[in-house]
Amino acid sequence: MFFQKDDNKAIMRSFLNLKLLEERENKFFESDIADANFDLLKTSASIISNTFNYPAAWDNYTKLNIALYGEQFLDCIKNVTNTPINNDHLSPHIQKLYLNSLRFFFEIDFMFKEGEDEHEAFKESFSGIKIKKEAISNTVNEFFDHDFKLELLYIINSTPLLITKNLFHSEQIKLFLHLTRRDLLQKKH
Repeated sequence: MFFQKDDNKAIMRSFLNLKLLEERENKFFESDIADANFDLLKTSASIISNTFNYPAAWDNYTKLNIALYGEQFLDCIKNVTNTPINNDHLSPHIQKLYLNSLRFFFEIDFMFKEGEDEHEAFKESFSGIKIKKEAISNTVNEFFDHDFKLELLYIINSTPLLITKNLFHSEQIKLFLHLTRRDLLQKKH
């Protein structure tokens, strides 16, 4: 249980209550790079809002990233929540939050089986296709630096591989392979 914890929900709630998310006219968003960062912030808010509203689903389907990046994700949320509105200080926090949000998003997207009615309400609660297209578009966005784009490409391309690798090395798969080998040996004798 990670997203369902009261302390973690409080961190997400504080972020979701930020005036920064509502005030498009804020001076922070006057430049093009700041406007691009605002788009990252809104996407992150969409993902965080979904984790807040459906914490059990996120706990069940993002176990890899919870283990690897859970605390870092919460730290990113706190950094954006607690940093005064100043382009020089806030932009890196917004970009890190976006990248961490995407880690979780791409994992949950990978883990859901297409067409399962059980998850339709959850999936309809935010636009996964839009988030994916925006992420791909941001890999070539001139307003973001090379390191940001490289990390974004890594997240997009490596998440399915990391999840599969983690599943392959899981105890369940090891048990299955052991049972299969044992069955094959018994059939030979």
